[in-house]
Amino acid sequence: MRESGLMLERSLYWVLCAYNGLLRLLARRDREQNEAPPVLLLTGTFHSSNWINAHLQPMLDSSRFQRVVMVSTSPVEFPEAIEVRQPPAWLRRIGGDVGSRMLTFIWVTLRLRPQMVGGFHLLFNGLAAILLARVIGARSIYFCVGGPAEVSDGGLLSENKLFARIGKASPRIERQLLGAVSHADAVVCMGSNAAAYMRERTDARLVVVNPGCVPHRPPRRVQKRYDLIFLGRLAPIKNVPLLLEAIARLRADDLPVTLAVVGDGDQRPMLEIMAQDLGIADLVTFAGMQTDTELWLAESRVFVLTSISEGLSLSLMEALSTALPAIVPDVGDLGDLVKDQYNGRLLAPSDVDALTQAIRDMLNDAQYETLSRAAAQSAAYVSPARAAARWAHTMQHLGWNLCAV
Repeated sequence: MRESGLMLERSLYWVLCAYNGLLRLLARRDREQNEAPPVLLLTGTFHSSNWINAHLQPMLDSSRFQRVVMVSTSPVEFPEAIEVRQPPAWLRRIGGDVGSRMLTFIWVTLRLRPQMVGGFHLLFNGLAAILLARVIGARSIYFCVGGPAEVSDGGLLSENKLFARIGKASPRIERQLLGAVSHADAVVCMGSNAAAYMRERTDARLVVVNPGCVPHRPPRRVQKRYDLIFLGRLAPIKNVPLLLEAIARLRADDLPVTLAVVGDGDQRPMLEIMAQDLGIADLVTFAGMQTDTELWLAESRVFVLTSISEGLSLSLMEALSTALPAIVPDVGDLGDLVKDQYNGRLLAPSDVDALTQAIRDMLNDAQYETLSRAAAQSAAYVSPARAAARWAHTMQHLGWNLCAV
């Protein structure tokens, strides 16, 4: 396994060297702009319609585009203003979702020749967008959804299965990935730490912060059924076993804390078994994927994340908008929204003792209502109006004054 990981690391390194060499040969040649609104072509993998509404809808609200085209295989609903192009069934059978989507993205780019090309996540959507934009003389946008983890240590924590197979940090792949990002016309980060990282380590033309948005939601008057709620994918990077261990410790201290786990993923069977083994299966509800996440949040008292790495979590944004105080690790850009002792707790990552104590304190805190009000006020940072204004500002920097009318 170690030898195969080393061979893969070498192969990916030389592929990225060739990629960056090609970008240097293709000198930047921006097409002449005119007053007409541009065509925007995007690709990415999307896990929910909420994600679409948070990141794409404010872009549509901010500016006038001639067309917005999305190449996707994700089974989610897109706004009517977006033209969705899906690979044909025969191509998906041959190349799978990722391969067929990349081939379709290349084909649509060369045929449509949009003025702007964008990809969500660097591996491999952002890399494809940067290269294709250079080929046709368009502007490229890399949406850095996962934060620095998408490039640091060679993408080890990026959740890209191919790069994860290397099994260890790779400084030389990290350098090549940062070199690739340097060729982007715009890097859109979810938070301030990610933006600072990209500005310090790359030569990208423009690095901006736009965390997306969640709409204002009047509080739902429903009964609180759960003390805690986790909302997200059940993947290793989310570190949900840490949360189950904290629940078990609290039960041992005669504090039976109930938890709703809303989301699905490869780790769900393992987590359900772990809950049984820890003797807390009666306290933990594995709800799976839910469309009405707002209701589940309204039925809970405190939002919890235990991630090893994050950008700026959409589920955290949704929780704050429903006035839930949050307990989160101090990783990525979560600190942009959670201020310790103001609207929640910001903890050292992977510290089960600190997490256990924070849950105990939060549920017994006489200041809970104050924290709840502060959480709701914090959601103004990710309002639709602010997200649209950020997008209008970004488009102006890219050369288009496209304020929506």
